[in-house]
Amino acid sequence: MWMILALACALSIASSDALAKVAMRRIPSRHVAFARFACSAPFVAPLLFLGSAPSDPALFYGLVALATPVEIAAILLYMRAIHLSPLSLTLPFMAFTPAFILVTGRLILGEAPGPAGMLGVLLITCGAYALSARSGDRGLLAPIRSFAREPGSKRMLVVAAIYSVTAVLGKRMIQISSPLFTAGFYCVFTTLALWFVLSLDGGPRRLLYVFREKILWAVGLTQAGMVITHVIAINMVPAAYMMAVKRTSLLFGVFYGVTLFHEGMAGLRIAASIVMLAGVFVLALAT
Repeated sequence: MWMILALACALSIASSDALAKVAMRRIPSRHVAFARFACSAPFVAPLLFLGSAPSDPALFYGLVALATPVEIAAILLYMRAIHLSPLSLTLPFMAFTPAFILVTGRLILGEAPGPAGMLGVLLITCGAYALSARSGDRGLLAPIRSFAREPGSKRMLVVAAIYSVTAVLGKRMIQISSPLFTAGFYCVFTTLALWFVLSLDGGPRRLLYVFREKILWAVGLTQAGMVITHVIAINMVPAAYMMAVKRTSLLFGVFYGVTLFHEGMAGLRIAASIVMLAGVFVLALAT
């Protein structure tokens, strides 16, 4: 069950990314970042009333306060990254999140994935590495050279590291409350915090126009699907496993990049995708 939810989560976030990239042709990336939360909040907020309140309120709200600033930094960097560079050169670096979680999950949650789980994460990460190569590059170090040239890729690697922390903090929130309450509260709180931060440049009313943009509601709806499936799935297995499968979103993202945005190197993208799917299969057998 967790695998199905995690794959649905992956498809949702990839769809949200593709819609956001289209929106950023005429809307600033920071406003699309705000809309990604604000337009998903109406769909996610009702979950507050369906889930269990925190058993340790002080710890829960402390974790929220700790996670929110870095969450805001991550979403602003994320949107800027996919605006600056092709999806197929930025999204692959998000696959490093589960690799980072092998460290953060052990430090914060005490989770220690077994050998098969670590092999699955390694395969997904290696596939992502190959995916980041650019046309015309040759050699084992080609993805690193591509990374050095792409401003979006650099930003996305920072985002991957940040999400390795927020995903683990989010799972800790779920453990002392419930998946639905955590999803509802965290989404609403982060929306308000991001609104405050962006309002420092032009006032709060300046952002209200995003609610009139149909494409941003589509971004928000797919984001809501991601949030709901994420919080349920990550409560069922070690965070590194769930985030590894969630990072198959970049497979869908590469598909969108090739078909919708006409990004090249389809053969290499497919080969690397097969390696990543092998990692997902290994993870499924490990749980």
